[in-house]
Amino acid sequence: MMMNKLPSNTPISNILEFLDSCPRWSERNRCLFALRQALRIKDISVLRVSDVINQDGTINEYFISGIDGARFQFCPDLRSEIERYLKYLFLAPTSESLKQILESDTDIPLFATQKRACGFSPNTLAQHYSLTDRVIHRHFRPHTVKISKL
Repeated sequence: MMMNKLPSNTPISNILEFLDSCPRWSERNRCLFALRQALRIKDISVLRVSDVINQDGTINEYFISGIDGARFQFCPDLRSEIERYLKYLFLAPTSESLKQILESDTDIPLFATQKRACGFSPNTLAQHYSLTDRVIHRHFRPHTVKISKL
C-alpha cells in the first residue's frame, strides 16, 4: 500500500527504530509510518481510536474503511505498533490496561493535532509522509567514500 519505496536493503524495523530516535513526535510518527504500509492516506486521516481497538481491549485484526467499505488486514507487527502507540497516548503501562481506554471516549481521532482536534487532513498527512520519506531516505542513503588518486 505504501506509495513510496522503502530504502533498499533496509528492513522496516530499522526504519521504525530510526523514527523512534527522533526527539519530537517519535511515537506518533512511528505508528503513522507503520500504518501507511497497510492503509491509504485518506483512511489514516479519519482513523479513530474506536476503529483500532476491540471491546476486550485488544487491537483489531482488520480495518473497514468508512469511505468505501474496503477491508484492510492488520498484520501482527502493525497491531503491536498500534498497541504501543495507544499505550503511549493513554499512558497505559500494560496491555491489560488498554481495557480502561474503553471506559473513556474512544470516538476521538487516533492522531489529533494541535491545529485540528479532528486530526490530520488528508493533504497535510500526505505532506507529512512526504517529509518523513525524505528524512528516512537521507538517513539510509548509502554513503560512498571517494578515494583520491595519489
